[in-house]
Amino acid sequence: MKPTLTIIGAIAIALFASACEKPQKPQQAPQVRRPLDDLRPKGISQLTPQQQKEVVATVGPVTITLGDLEQHLNRQPRYIRARFQTLEQKKKLLDDLVRFEALALEAKQKGFDKHPDVLQVMKRMMVSKLLLSELRDRVKLSDITDDEVRKLYDKSISEFNQEAKIRLSHIVLKTKDEAEKVLKEIKSEVGTYRYRTQQIFRMKAKKYSTDMKTKALGGDLRYFTATGPVSGNSAKLSKELISEGFKLARVNDLAGPFKSADGWEILLLTHKRPKIHRDFNTVKRYLQSRLFRERRLAERSKFIENVKKKAKIEIYEKKLSLLKVPVMMPGTNFHGLRRSPHGPMRMPHIGGHRHPHLAPQNPGMKRLEPKTPSGDKKSGTKTEKKPESKTPTTKKPTEKKPAPKETK
Repeated sequence: MKPTLTIIGAIAIALFASACEKPQKPQQAPQVRRPLDDLRPKGISQLTPQQQKEVVATVGPVTITLGDLEQHLNRQPRYIRARFQTLEQKKKLLDDLVRFEALALEAKQKGFDKHPDVLQVMKRMMVSKLLLSELRDRVKLSDITDDEVRKLYDKSISEFNQEAKIRLSHIVLKTKDEAEKVLKEIKSEVGTYRYRTQQIFRMKAKKYSTDMKTKALGGDLRYFTATGPVSGNSAKLSKELISEGFKLARVNDLAGPFKSADGWEILLLTHKRPKIHRDFNTVKRYLQSRLFRERRLAERSKFIENVKKKAKIEIYEKKLSLLKVPVMMPGTNFHGLRRSPHGPMRMPHIGGHRHPHLAPQNPGMKRLEPKTPSGDKKSGTKTEKKPESKTPTTKKPTEKKPAPKETK
């Protein structure tokens, strides 16, 4: 009896434990993202080699295959390609290609394949294909080693590691009272419009500043670091004033007046550049691409020089002086027509024009004068109309004159 009770108790405990456990979700297979059709290279076809050769239309001697139609579809943008799902839309796509081949055949029959413009376009396409095929395998991105990229990084380390910079403007005055007065004027004129601070500060610097080197520039001192001016900046400012400038938190903040060797100064923060620090791993890919472009350009120049050496080239420099370069006068285009000051060039209207300088200069054509109020046309003054009297006017009866007497 006891063994049966123990077995029944074990089963009950197992059932109770299984009921208390949370139901586990079935494990799902990892989802594999399908490649998008628009990211598929255009050279890869979704048709078999046999399907690509299937003829879908003929235009005279020209045959259009499924491969040609697929290439024409892949040239379309992604949002247009999505339209050609039904059979009717595919017929329209084929009709587009058929129309193009028919027009090309007609143009060739009329001799346009030998037109200079067509030949020039064909030359440009040939040169583009030639350079692409020749330079494709000469330089590869994978050929650039990490050691070469590291050398370039060490060479241009100052480009990726720069100290914080600020740009300051100042106004130098003789006394502290003058400086406080000018600072008060600036703050009162700026008010709540912070974007006007630099404009007002430049005006005050040109008017009041005693520093003749920066007065014409509106007090601009260019860029500074915490240790002094950057390379190419000849402005001189004490370290104390530079440290005060770095204390300014936002652009268009004012500080001062401060005592300096030149007098009393007011400072304005006009620009702020944060500190730059980029390690090798951050810019590795960028430097690798830069080396790849430089080498490819070098190989391109080398290939072109070799091609020029093979060709028989003769240059007659004396005849270059016969080439006249058209000079575009201010306010005109290359056709000699004047531009409108109120927008793009417009052809003058027949008759009157709101811009007199664009009106046609034809003596036999009348210009429509703008309507002016009654009065003097030249002065533009209006003449006051006399109020009409409401009293009715009575007409005087006309007297009949006697007829002249007849003379015998």
